[in-house]
Amino acid sequence: MDRMNALTGFGVVVAVLFPLAACSSAPVKEDVEEKTVVAGATTNKYEGEPVTSSSIAIYIAEQALEARGIDYSDRNVSVSFCDGVYTITFEKPPELVLAKDYLVNIDATTGRVIEVIAGDQP
Repeated sequence: MDRMNALTGFGVVVAVLFPLAACSSAPVKEDVEEKTVVAGATTNKYEGEPVTSSSIAIYIAEQALEARGIDYSDRNVSVSFCDGVYTITFEKPPELVLAKDYLVNIDATTGRVIEVIAGDQP
């Protein structure tokens, strides 16, 4: 019975380590993307308060772009959340080949705009 438990434990270790080895051997993307941080940090009416929904995050991001004179009206908007930061992406229209996407990073605990980036979507 002890041998059976040892083999089962070995199988679990192999099952866990094998997928990790496959992930670590994936090729590294070496493309360098040009990004520009757009100047001018602004305050908003939600600063100092936690951001509790994606709609509030979008509102804060729109205010940040307006304060910088950026027109976002013809752009699609997407929201992601990771490690306490909302990233709101204003995607360029397909017909504007030379335009850049705008990304606004917002701290979810304070509602503060961390940065506004003009660049390609990561």
